[in-house]
Amino acid sequence: MELKEALKEAIAALQQPHTLGKALVGFDGYIDQIKKVIKKRLKDKVEPFPTIADFADRLAFAAGKSAQLELVSETTKLGGNAPIMANALAGLAFETTCVGTLGAPEIDPVFQDLSATLISLGPAAETIALEFGDGKLILSDVKAFEDLGWEKVKSVVGLPRLERLFAESQLLALVDWSNLPLANDFLQGIRTELVPKTATGNQHFFFDLADPTAKSPADIIAIVETMGSFSTFGKVTLGVNENEALFLYQIYYPDQSKPETLIDIGQAIFAKLSVDELVIHPLDCAVYVSTDQTVEQAGRVVMDPKIQTGAGDNLNAGYCLGVQLNLSPSACLICGMGNSGAYVSLGHSPNKTELIDYLENWLASITDTLH
Repeated sequence: MELKEALKEAIAALQQPHTLGKALVGFDGYIDQIKKVIKKRLKDKVEPFPTIADFADRLAFAAGKSAQLELVSETTKLGGNAPIMANALAGLAFETTCVGTLGAPEIDPVFQDLSATLISLGPAAETIALEFGDGKLILSDVKAFEDLGWEKVKSVVGLPRLERLFAESQLLALVDWSNLPLANDFLQGIRTELVPKTATGNQHFFFDLADPTAKSPADIIAIVETMGSFSTFGKVTLGVNENEALFLYQIYYPDQSKPETLIDIGQAIFAKLSVDELVIHPLDCAVYVSTDQTVEQAGRVVMDPKIQTGAGDNLNAGYCLGVQLNLSPSACLICGMGNSGAYVSLGHSPNKTELIDYLENWLASITDTLH
């Protein structure tokens, strides 16, 4: 589907009244400190490093010696794939519950403005996100996840409450598995003890792997296989960014050179999976792969982003919105990229009106170009 038609489909669907139902999102939670790394300071004016490559050159220069680098704090905010995605879904009018490491003994104040029902599993993890014009470096302390396994979740939340939450939810977004040391145990517990009792047959299971490079190939293959086994109970989508897609390709095809296109990479990965849909989202486009079709949809790069950390989670929320509205894969990708674009442009997760405005402006920019 052409970009213009996909935009029109998404806008038309969003302008209609609809009820999205309930979403359950879990299971991480971070306190994010967003910072810039300063390259130069002249009196009261600072110049941050513009790109990761520029920063890397500075670090390379310091090798074998030493260096001091100045950080400037931009903001402290709720973090983690689950809280950010839950906040984005709530903004789009899902009735949302977020289960994660949101603080102990009380929920941390940074999460209190999250427009969702909150259930905390323990203290939050901590992240310093260094943002640059071309991306971000995320430095995380994930000690809070050391004992975050299935038995702990059952003991904190209670199996009856978990069964009710899962049974009531049309969207189950289970994210950030690469950062959980007990991820395989955790997900296997959900798969064997919970979902067989709560599946309705019409649920959407959305999985976000997160950066898998710290995990062994065997662990990644095992958890992706478990994700695929959820297709017995509903639609299963795996969402990855470009780096994560390349890492998966290297795991599944260790002796082969990288294909030339992202579509080829996506199709090769999908052939090894048991999920229903694979979504890959680089900065400037998105790719959808299923058994029936492969779609690549062009995106819209935001030239002056107000925030970057959380863009992928907002894309995932927008994509899931499109799925709940029964849109075409192309329009689902547009909803995802539009929600992410609005987020980095505005500096916060958009509501439905703000998302429509962003998509309409995108459509207008294409129409103007054509004329």
